[in-house]
Amino acid sequence: MDMRAYMFRPGWVQPVHGEGSRTGWYRALYAAAAPLYPLLRRVAGGRVTTTEAVGRAMLAVVGAAGTGPRVLRSKDINRLAAV
Repeated sequence: MDMRAYMFRPGWVQPVHGEGSRTGWYRALYAAAAPLYPLLRRVAGGRVTTTEAVGRAMLAVVGAAGTGPRVLRSKDINRLAAV
């Protein structure tokens, strides 16, 4: 069995599908920033991702069998999630 580690280093992670933090001020921050997410995505697209994309990228890494970079930033996470 090949045991390799991958590090996920997302910048801004926008919660989707009803997911959210248990920390009250995080919930307030995400609620206030939600309307700005489309703009943030256009301005800093390489540093922004969603909870869904992180999950999809994690599944893609498992199927990749050791290929690609070991440290995955938002840009890499979004690329893997789109596959």
